[in-house]
Amino acid sequence: ALTGARVPFETLSRLGLTRRDKDRALARFRANPDVTTLIVDQKSAEGLDLSFASVVVLMEPLSNASLEAQVVSRAHRMGQKDEVRVYVLAMRGTAEETLLEVQAELRGKKNAKETPDDDDGLRADVAPTVATEALSRRRILER
Repeated sequence: ALTGARVPFETLSRLGLTRRDKDRALARFRANPDVTTLIVDQKSAEGLDLSFASVVVLMEPLSNASLEAQVVSRAHRMGQKDEVRVYVLAMRGTAEETLLEVQAELRGKKNAKETPDDDDGLRADVAPTVATEALSRRRILER
C-alpha cells in the first residue's frame, strides 16, 4: 500500500533481513528526511532505540498492555527531543475496537484508584492482560 501510494519507507520487518540489512535500512531512514515511515514489527523492535521517532502508529491494539507500553517507550527514550504522538488504529465494530474500550475502562479504574473488582468479578490489578482479554471476549460475544 505504501509503495502504491508512493510513500517512501524503510522496513526492518521483511523476512530474511540480516542484522546488517536492518542497520542499513535504519541508517537510510535516519539520513533521508524524505523517508517518513519505518516499518517495525515486534521481533525487529527488540532492543531498538527509537528516540529519533516522533510518531508511533500501532496498526492494531495489542492485548498485552505491557507490550504496547514497551513499544511506545522505545520512542520516549533519553535523547528524544520532540513530542511523541502515538496512534492506535482499530476499525469500528471490530474486536480491536472492543479491546481498546476495555483497556480504556481498566486504565480509568486504575487512574481513579477505584476498586479493581468489576461487575464480572475480574481483578484488573492482578492480571491486567488476562482481564482485558476476558472482558474483550465477553463483550464481543454480547454484540
